[in-house]
Amino acid sequence: MVMIEVGQMHFWNNVTHQIKLEQGDKLLIPLGRLHGSVVLSGSCTYHQPIIPEEMYQRF
Repeated sequence: MVMIEVGQMHFWNNVTHQIKLEQGDKLLIPLGRLHGSVVLSGSCTYHQPIIPEEMYQRF
């Protein structure tokens, strides 16, 4: 999961799919998925909490 607190970024959840994320946006990244990001604003504060496997399985 990635959660944007302040700022903007482009996020890739695979090689060709780009998503613009802004303040307040959240995105769930499947386990094992290749991903990356580029900060678009001067700074960007974001969080990437790890979801335990047993919790992930419930969704």
